[in-house]
Amino acid sequence: MVLNTKAINIICLISLLFVTNSVFCCDMSAFVQSEFADRCQRLINFVEKAYISVAVEHPDSDKKLSEVSKDWIDFYLSHGNRNVQPPNMNFISPDVWERNIKELGLKLEQFLHKKTDVKTYQTIILNLTLFKNEENLSELHNSFKAANNCERDLSKINNIESWIDFKLLVPYNLIFAYEKEYPELVSDLNDTVEEHLDSLKRLKEFIDNKDKTDQSKQFFFDLINEKIDKTLVNWEKRYYYQ
Repeated sequence: MVLNTKAINIICLISLLFVTNSVFCCDMSAFVQSEFADRCQRLINFVEKAYISVAVEHPDSDKKLSEVSKDWIDFYLSHGNRNVQPPNMNFISPDVWERNIKELGLKLEQFLHKKTDVKTYQTIILNLTLFKNEENLSELHNSFKAANNCERDLSKINNIESWIDFKLLVPYNLIFAYEKEYPELVSDLNDTVEEHLDSLKRLKEFIDNKDKTDQSKQFFFDLINEKIDKTLVNWEKRYYYQ
């Protein structure tokens, strides 16, 4: 069976454009959270089956991809813009919701054209899983907020270990809980955090060195803080915070 070219063209168009016309909008007053979770799971199932079919070159792989295409189009038209953003996701900025859904559509476009590597596939599944666990996602957003509010003046920090927890380890642990089932993603996550922890270990040794000036300690601290901030920005974008 040849994958419906028209279906692929439609999903490509949807991936590149924001759907704002009210003709596409669903009535969010009729939104049922459990039905939304079921819809996410159904799409996950379609993607997983299609990925396996393509990987083993099964003769039904194009049929499986067509199922993904049709289900994603339905999902996007129902929830792909700010006017139809699921109410259980209202803690996410409408701009962020639209941008991330668009990016997810672009990944699925690659998937339909059989141009998806393992990491992209795992990212697709992870995104759809996030929608089913909005309470955990909200908790992660709160940890991002706390991390961004961490003290930046080293002289005012009484407990550097506590600072490290709020700045880095609390968000990391929450993200790890999401990504632990995805080897490619969690490997990158762990490598990034281990690098930061090595730097923080050197920072603590530097702080404890009485021969170092307060100015030099603050400078070292600022460099590490800046690197962690860049990591946080990447995490925040990936997890619908900004």
